[in-house]
Amino acid sequence: MCIDGYGKLDTSNVGKDASMPWFNIRKQNKEKESQESSATEKTGTPKPPVRSAEATPTLPPHMQRLVGERSKACPQRHASVEERRAAYDRKRLAIQYDIEQGYLATKPENPWTHRIELLTEALGTIEDDLKAESEAPPASFYPLPPTPISDITIERGRGIAVSFTIDDHRFAFAETLDWAERGHRVSQPEFRATVGDIENLVPAETPPQLREPLKQHLTDSLAVFATDLRDRALDKEPMPTSATLADLAGLCKVCGGWADWRGRCDACTNRKAREQSLRLEQTRLLRERANESEERHRRAERLPIARRRMADLEAEIAAFERSLREET
Repeated sequence: MCIDGYGKLDTSNVGKDASMPWFNIRKQNKEKESQESSATEKTGTPKPPVRSAEATPTLPPHMQRLVGERSKACPQRHASVEERRAAYDRKRLAIQYDIEQGYLATKPENPWTHRIELLTEALGTIEDDLKAESEAPPASFYPLPPTPISDITIERGRGIAVSFTIDDHRFAFAETLDWAERGHRVSQPEFRATVGDIENLVPAETPPQLREPLKQHLTDSLAVFATDLRDRALDKEPMPTSATLADLAGLCKVCGGWADWRGRCDACTNRKAREQSLRLEQTRLLRERANESEERHRRAERLPIARRRMADLEAEIAAFERSLREET
């Protein structure tokens, strides 16, 4: 069946064997299967399938070279008498060390017990430090007057600037842009104070020992307040209308120290950081003490095994020396 030059379908050959070659293929396959089955019946063993060359995987030349080199049997050199004796000596020293360590672990006074005692003392010191942190006296505090914060101004340009007035003293914060050289990224803007003196906000009647701590707290709290104003401007939220100087240094209800504009206390933050560091050290020491105790018990339990290994090694060495005498 085919299509002639005029696009018509030629059906003159329909029904002939030449037009349906798959019948011949099936016939040949059946004959091949019958031959294989007859050969199997005669010999009793099935004929192994023949793999074509295409199905056999081939390796690249360099991989064939590596496989050939690895497949070569490496000539084994027999160890000399001195080398075998040295090997026996090394084994004896290793087993002897295990025996000594195991025997030492069974004694009341041993290095592991000594290290455990030192670790226990260190843990007691950490527990005392944690107790001291929990029983710390109230932090320093001195109240500030409720002076209103007024004239809040937000200026936008390449960066954003925030300014406000406290007791006729102007304070300003701005983003300082630091342009990098060509081919490099521009660094992120830093929001820092540009105008204002913190000394003007510290009351004259403040105790002398609290003036510097209060100045440091107000420096940080003013930065927090200015950052909050900037974020409100960016998020298009209303500005605070009744903020006062006392809000920048409020009373912390936990430790009695100063709290910033957002109610966070530096004294509490530092105390929590110290407690976390102490607890991490406590966990490390507990783990190390448990490892020392486990190592001691392991050494003591391996003592009988080490002694049996030594006996077997001595018997093997004796047999080796006896064989040498017989050869000579």
